[in-house]
Amino acid sequence: MKLVTPVPAFLVAFAIAPAAVAQEFAQPVINGGPAWASDYAAGGVNQQLSTFSFASTTDIQGIRVWGLYAGNPVTPSQDDFTVRFFEVTAGVPGTTPVQQFTGATILSRNPTAFLGANNETIYDIAIDLGFPLQFVGGQTYALSVINDTDGSGAWNWQSSNATGTTRLDRTGDYLSTAAWDPQAGSLAFELNTLPVPEPFAALTAAFLGCLAIGSVRGRRLLKN
Repeated sequence: MKLVTPVPAFLVAFAIAPAAVAQEFAQPVINGGPAWASDYAAGGVNQQLSTFSFASTTDIQGIRVWGLYAGNPVTPSQDDFTVRFFEVTAGVPGTTPVQQFTGATILSRNPTAFLGANNETIYDIAIDLGFPLQFVGGQTYALSVINDTDGSGAWNWQSSNATGTTRLDRTGDYLSTAAWDPQAGSLAFELNTLPVPEPFAALTAAFLGCLAIGSVRGRRLLKN
């Protein structure tokens, strides 16, 4: 008789249940609302930014943003996102980032049932920063996500109906240090403790996590 080595129950549990992704901050996407260009390939105003804060010190590694592509192409351009974090002093975001991720890792780009103001498909995009950043509780920060498409359909950051944050924009290339201009409306995004994985990636990561336990020290972004 062939013997089969049983798999411990805790390994099975981890293999089928990925690590919890805690949502720490969210501004939900809305259907049919405006979207604003945040793409180096776009003409005119081409960088968007939103303020945010946490009640207590929080580690963040995963970001989700919602956006559309101008002209609603059947196959959108390949994404090349830059993610930037700024400190905010007396309500004014800095002009240069305190942390920047170029060529950010895109885990998924999925079309949603939501549409833009001109019936463009809105995409849900999950980004992995690669390591956790620590944000100090009670302090205001700002997030900017900028694409760099090939120009066939510039990426526009979709709006939210959330309140309590400030949307700002500016014009320029990746070297720009122009001041940010406050605008009406808010941007749709989430900040999570971990990246939001594709289903298979979630199962694989969870199973391998049972076999080897490691620790990653979160990097402190800013201290009071």
